[in-house]
Amino acid sequence: MSWFDSIDGNVFYTTEKEVNRFELYQADPNGEDPLVWRTPVADVQVLHDQLVCRFGENDAGQELVTITVRVMEN
Repeated sequence: MSWFDSIDGNVFYTTEKEVNRFELYQADPNGEDPLVWRTPVADVQVLHDQLVCRFGENDAGQELVTITVRVMEN
């Protein structure tokens, strides 16, 4: 586990897939933890009860994409 945090009782964590690329999961106490996003992320943080995922930079140093994911209660 590289990073973890929670939103409204939902726990999220990352595991390193390759150098500076992490898979983002939501912990499921009743079964297998599902991937939140299929594409590995470079960075993730919780901001205002939302996940903010950054996918890194290209060779020119330009940000590829940043996605904000609102967590819905199960």
